[in-house]
Amino acid sequence: MPGRYSFDTDFERGEYIGQVTRAQEERLTQERALALHLPYVNLRTSPIDLDSLILIPEQESRRAKLAIIQNTGKKLHVGVFDPRLLETKKTIDSLHAQGYIFNVMVVSESSLNKAWEFYTLYKAPQFAVEGIFHISRDAWEKFSRKAHSIQEVGSEIERLTTSTSELMAAVFIGSFKAKSSDIHLDAYDTHTTLRYRVDGVLHDIAQLDPIVYHYVVSRIKILAGLKLNLHNTNQDGRFTVRIEDVKDVPKSNIDVRVSILPSGHGGETIVMRLLGVSVVDLILKEMGMHPEQLRRIKAALDKPNGLILTTGPTGSGKTTTLYSALNEINSPEINIITIENPIEYQIPGITQTQVNDREGYTFEQGLSAIVRQDPDVILVGEIRSTDSANMAINAALTGHLVLSTLHTNDAAGAVPRLRNLNVQRSLIPASLSLIIAQRLVRELCPKCKQEYDVSVDMKEAMVKALALVSPRAKVTPPENFTKAWKAVGCEDCFGTGYKGQTGIFEMFPMDDMIERLILEDATSYDIRKTAMEQGMVTLLQHGLLKVLDGTTSLEEIQRVAGDARYIEELYGKAVLALLSSTLRIPKDIIAALTKDNLRKSFIEQRLAEADLDELLHWSMAAAKLMDASDIHFEPGKDNFEVRFRVDGVLQPIAEVPKKLYLPLIAEVKELSGLKVGTYSEIQEGRFAVELGDSTFDIRTSVIPGGYGETAVLRLLNPNIESLKLETLGMHPKILAQLMKELRKPNGMLLNTGPTGAGKTTTLYALLNMLNTGSEKIITIENPIEYKLAGIMQTQVNPDSGYTFSTALRSLLRQDPDIMMVGEIRDYDTAQTAIQAALTGHLIFSTVHTNDALGTIKRMDNLGISDQDISASLNVIMAQRLVRRLCPKCKQLDDSVTDELKQKINEEIERSPNSYVAQELRGQPIAIYKPGPGCEICNEQGYKGRIAIYEILFVDEEVRRLIATSAPLDEIKKYAVEKLGFVSLKQDGIYRLLKGVTSVDEVDRAVGLV
Repeated sequence: MPGRYSFDTDFERGEYIGQVTRAQEERLTQERALALHLPYVNLRTSPIDLDSLILIPEQESRRAKLAIIQNTGKKLHVGVFDPRLLETKKTIDSLHAQGYIFNVMVVSESSLNKAWEFYTLYKAPQFAVEGIFHISRDAWEKFSRKAHSIQEVGSEIERLTTSTSELMAAVFIGSFKAKSSDIHLDAYDTHTTLRYRVDGVLHDIAQLDPIVYHYVVSRIKILAGLKLNLHNTNQDGRFTVRIEDVKDVPKSNIDVRVSILPSGHGGETIVMRLLGVSVVDLILKEMGMHPEQLRRIKAALDKPNGLILTTGPTGSGKTTTLYSALNEINSPEINIITIENPIEYQIPGITQTQVNDREGYTFEQGLSAIVRQDPDVILVGEIRSTDSANMAINAALTGHLVLSTLHTNDAAGAVPRLRNLNVQRSLIPASLSLIIAQRLVRELCPKCKQEYDVSVDMKEAMVKALALVSPRAKVTPPENFTKAWKAVGCEDCFGTGYKGQTGIFEMFPMDDMIERLILEDATSYDIRKTAMEQGMVTLLQHGLLKVLDGTTSLEEIQRVAGDARYIEELYGKAVLALLSSTLRIPKDIIAALTKDNLRKSFIEQRLAEADLDELLHWSMAAAKLMDASDIHFEPGKDNFEVRFRVDGVLQPIAEVPKKLYLPLIAEVKELSGLKVGTYSEIQEGRFAVELGDSTFDIRTSVIPGGYGETAVLRLLNPNIESLKLETLGMHPKILAQLMKELRKPNGMLLNTGPTGAGKTTTLYALLNMLNTGSEKIITIENPIEYKLAGIMQTQVNPDSGYTFSTALRSLLRQDPDIMMVGEIRDYDTAQTAIQAALTGHLIFSTVHTNDALGTIKRMDNLGISDQDISASLNVIMAQRLVRRLCPKCKQLDDSVTDELKQKINEEIERSPNSYVAQELRGQPIAIYKPGPGCEICNEQGYKGRIAIYEILFVDEEVRRLIATSAPLDEIKKYAVEKLGFVSLKQDGIYRLLKGVTSVDEVDRAVGLV
């Protein structure tokens, strides 16, 4: 609901939801949203933009029971538990005062908890250092003789309790020997814990007595020029540690940045950042990039202008990468100036300046001054405000090469972050040259690392992740591997198992496709997906490559970049479709299931007698040969039941001993790529079946239940490409008119009806008819049920944020002529589809309504304007499926009453200008019923299904009526009188009187008796 939301009532607490299942909770939330006249969203299946989420602090988000899901410019998509809560209203009013407008959606408490988990992905940036602390050579050598590992460093430090200077020297010497980047002193009531951050990981070193620590705090404050008497507020400072004449120390003066905070335990916590990497270490090719990444960054550095951004959390090595980049291009012919906070590395030949917030010298002021110094290259330590962002952008646009850092979790997130900083959208692609995201991982100690066998599950996850590396990345992942390496620890690595750090990177340059996405205000998901297609290797993928070459451990990649299974969460269904297993039906089973043996009694006997190795094979073969659409395996108390859905009706087939059930479900899960040992969650997958010379796909759904898991296996038709509209039952007159509409270059055709009504099958038939090779056709489905040659088919993944709406926006950039969108279920998808229809595309999609005219109301309820509905729609269809009577054994139904015949005649006359009235008026009524069954219909009385339709063709008068918000009855009256509109019931009667189906079937589908 765009605009400022108006709230009616005040109360302190929303309705309490008791101990219910998650599904029940979401259902109650949907009902609450309906009562509040607000849209509902489930944040467990919808994307959350991390950079939008942190527009408000976590504490405020929890207090207000809301989460910012997405930020597009100044429009916030906000999920709220209850908009009437006072704290919720306060937060929204505060954001409104800052110029934001809102799309408010109702979410459950579980959804909010899911959103709040994302706050943990953000790390607070650490702070930055006047006096000098001296360490003599004697002190260094004395300590070094006693401490050869981190454990020995800790023991020696805990022994030093009489001299503050000696203790501090030991703390620093131990830190330098361990090559730590930070020293942490965490104060508690009874002690203070000393910790070193070594290669990015904190290690507990020692515990200090509170009295001893009191003197340490005072000494550090004096060195850093801080106030001794301030204990309840933060203070930042700096000092230098000077090491005298020690040959093994590469740098004698170590800058120390100090941050002091009150601890909450009555003491003060100190973090000291050690800035001591020498310039000789700043070599770009040694940062850990693979050759194509190195080529990309060098290409960006060779340009005379543009903005190069590195992104990542604090401590991820962003600044080191930029210093290495400066070192790469540093020469007397180039004027390089930096503005930093603080200056971390001294580089000869470069003018380095430092901000001083105390004196009012900020990044913005420094950058403004630097531009007047005629630089060729500018390094801005960090972009963190609107002013600094816009100044960096403008510098890049006016002939300067600008390097800077940004706090986002991945490369694609830099674009929405710049938009949040109010950078004009058109300036972003114009200025950006390269975006880099990075993390630091520890390198395994080459002396003590140990090889081991990778588990089958982990190998599978790694293979899936690496399978998504584009050929454009110019990286060849190993196809067969069984080994990885792990940390052990030795004297050479100070007992940690690791020695040094290396970077893992993801990066993409600005190109035409990315530029178009940015200008269209695409999400970071769209940008990331396109960048991967263009050759970007993700952080996780780069990390896995370093695991396989023995550089680092799998545990390091999981710590820094996430578990490899996240790829399956992001692209899981698509990956499973590519890597699915195949079940091959033995020839003897195929031979046994001849047409003569497709009797239910024979199949029941075979399934009841089958052993575990054959049960799934028999079930699959029998279902396919009986033309079943689904197989149900349903556990009971003592047995489990096998049921087939044939022609839309579930039929009991056999009862099988319960002892075979768990192994059968495990086999189904394994074939489908599901988690075999998980029993309490819904799982979906896919596998293939080879039956003689034919192959078809199975879509699997496993759902927990009272007696165990129920498995439903959908058999997907491999012959969908031969599907014709004529075979679906559409009247020739209507089909001819529909063909005329399909020749239009743009507009929208919507097909409506309940689940299982055959909507998607009809759309596939339309695509088959239009798939001539002269048009580019793209589908967006959930899932891809049938594979069509010559058509680009894509699949949504709501768990990763790749929804119908995001997919539609993304794929419009693929220049399609025709698109099929599996389902329109929300405003974003509807609006995007309509805009596509209005801008030269022919769009097919489905919605859930009861009849054709109800589609207009449904689109209106989704928030689409009457003008947009009117302008975009060409055709609205509604349909149902009814079973066909077996042509061989059907019988005349002499039980039809005169009352029913009268109802039928009255219904025919309600559409006097239609094909129904023209063909049936005045004709004797002869109605058929199913016969006793025969070999043609497998003793069912029915054989196959046919669709019944109602179709509204949108002419200019219908457009006018929709645009003026005319009542649906008025639109229907015009359609009946002028267009020969036929309702579902009337088309059902037409099929009934043509002897195609029965009274029971028409009554079941549309109501007749």
